[in-house]
Amino acid sequence: MKEELKKILYAEDDESIAEVVKMTLEDMGGFEVKHCFLGQGLLIHLSSMTLISFC
Repeated sequence: MKEELKKILYAEDDESIAEVVKMTLEDMGGFEVKHCFLGQGLLIHLSSMTLISFC
C-alpha cells in the first residue's frame, strides 16, 4: 500500500512568500508544513528527519 505524505519541510528566505505558500499548503492541501530559512535552520531540521526519495 502506498504511504500518503502529510509533512513538508519548506525552505524559503522571503518571509512574505513563505507565509502564502505555508498557508496554501496547510489550508488547501491538508499538509503539516514546517518553514525554515535557508542555511543553518534548514540543516538543523534535515538532520532530525527521515527523508523519502522519489528517484
